[in-house]
Amino acid sequence: MTTKDRFDQLVRDACVIYGNCGSGDLHIRDLLPRSGELTADEFARLMLKAEKMSESRYGQQYRDNYDWCAARFRHAMGADCVDAGALWE
Repeated sequence: MTTKDRFDQLVRDACVIYGNCGSGDLHIRDLLPRSGELTADEFARLMLKAEKMSESRYGQQYRDNYDWCAARFRHAMGADCVDAGALWE
């Protein structure tokens, strides 16, 4: 399974399991870098940005979602960071 395949599965899981599918007009793919590294924490931040979810408004729910997204990234990708370019190949 390629890095892109694992990432695509991660995004599907985030949508199906946690409901983080984007906000309709914005999707995680719209926010991903095309080069450099993507970390688990950056993935979590971008996923919640695509949801238009802010910590100031959602508090503990934001933090719980953030923690889940970052942990799921690490599990699915097998690392704390990946080459962002590989997500587009």
